[in-house]
Amino acid sequence: MTGYTPLDNLLAALTGNLALCTLVNSKIYKNKAISASVVDLSGDVNKSQISCELSDLHGQILSADQVFIVDIRTRKGTAGDGGAEYCALIADAVRQILDDGFSGVTVTKIFGVVAYDAIIKGYRCKMEVSCHIKSTFTLTITPSQASPKAATSEIVFTAIASPNQGLEYRFLITGPGTGGVKRDMSEWQSRNSLSWRTTEADVGVSTIYIEIRGGINKGAADQSTSISYTITATAQAVPTITSLMPSLASPQPPGLEIELICTATDADGNELFYKFLHQPPGASYWKDLSGWQSRNWTSWKPTLADSGTNGLKVQVIDGKHAEKGGYDATTTISYTIAP
Repeated sequence: MTGYTPLDNLLAALTGNLALCTLVNSKIYKNKAISASVVDLSGDVNKSQISCELSDLHGQILSADQVFIVDIRTRKGTAGDGGAEYCALIADAVRQILDDGFSGVTVTKIFGVVAYDAIIKGYRCKMEVSCHIKSTFTLTITPSQASPKAATSEIVFTAIASPNQGLEYRFLITGPGTGGVKRDMSEWQSRNSLSWRTTEADVGVSTIYIEIRGGINKGAADQSTSISYTITATAQAVPTITSLMPSLASPQPPGLEIELICTATDADGNELFYKFLHQPPGASYWKDLSGWQSRNWTSWKPTLADSGTNGLKVQVIDGKHAEKGGYDATTTISYTIAP
């Protein structure tokens, strides 16, 4: 029957503790009837014993939550005390042993009161130990889209557990977007899925964990599994130049102010910056006319020295691609100055 293996494990946890065994002279039993304790208590040097019992067994899926009784019985004490203080001492020792649970079991609550018992003519503490017995499931986690995906994608992770009655699910993530720290993304919930909306901060490999638990008290996780998922950087469009147009058609005489107008676009809507340059006739170098600016035009006033064929150039960046000193797009036109 469900519960007897954990009861044996409870018994083993107590009998395996030397300090507790010393307190009760190793008198730790399973299902020791109270009527059978009277003779034992009167004849034992410590006049104390413990009976481990299964108090409550819930049916069907709720059998994962059970209440065990650690029945402490003692007559050892002063004439006026009658064993109350010694019974409390044993109860404290039992509580320390079981606080962290025992084999296959998470302890969720321990409660007991020391009281006089007329049958044993001593003191008794029936400690109720509420437990969650970890169950075994088949558990998988599946993403709605195969890895890798670009940042800003929304991926739904679905957990499939069997058996799946009465379960709660919790999703956690660790990766670049969490600073490498495991972050609870859902808390415990009855829904078996998580929608993860990614950002540029998630670029890299993340691990998605799923934990499940069942039973009434919904204690610690019964089982968990994980999956790795890669997020890549969102592709950014490079600016493109449509045209570089002078306000006055070539050729023109020196001394006139000519505006150079660049038409450029960026598919991502990023702000663009422009730099206009001039190459005098016969020169191998380029003169900066504007420096980097957000305005898409500049003025050029050629002199007599610019007579001949000039080169006019514009460079464009969006600040997302080219390294410092470079450019994302450029175009060049020729312009004649005729005196």
